Amino acid sequence: FSNSINGIKTKDEVIIWPNPASSELQIKYHSSKENYSYEIFNEKGIPIVSEAGLSGTSLIDVSQLQQGLYLIKLSSSQGITSKVFVKTT
Repeated sequence: FSNSINGIKTKDEVIIWPNPASSELQIKYHSSKENYSYEIFNEKGIPIVSEAGLSGTSLIDVSQLQQGLYLIKLSSSQGITSKVFVKTT
């Protein structure tokens, strides 16, 4: 199964790990030449962390986030995709 929004195949193009995460979350965007940005939203839908101008594999420090569910939205010129991750202690 591959979920696709505006051309980004979430199964094939974007991987986040580990999930659940306690201190760091890695994003791997398979198109290393394509720049992307991300936003992390809390359970209330409020954006709390963002970064732009990334490519390839990126490391996000999630150690300061409270335990719970979060949505990460990844955007590039190819489109937008979202994934859910769990922050643990």
